[in-house]
Amino acid sequence: MNVLDKTKVWHQSKTGLLVFGLTELAVAYACASWAIDSGRLSAWLLSIVLSAGAIWNLVKLAGRLVHAGTAARPHKRSSVEKA
Repeated sequence: MNVLDKTKVWHQSKTGLLVFGLTELAVAYACASWAIDSGRLSAWLLSIVLSAGAIWNLVKLAGRLVHAGTAARPHKRSSVEKA
């Protein structure tokens, strides 16, 4: 397993999603500050893309935290399905 594969696996963990989300949010803030200061359209675009990535990672993290224990429960069959 090479470094890229390890990073990809770690990125899918709860800790990885949190670290990537917060890092993207911090870099997006820095790019937005740069965009305000310079007025460059490319800096605005970069800050929007990074903000969307941060939101995506944090929403995925929230979904994992909310549904943490539901995947292991077996499905109960109703009396109609048993017949």
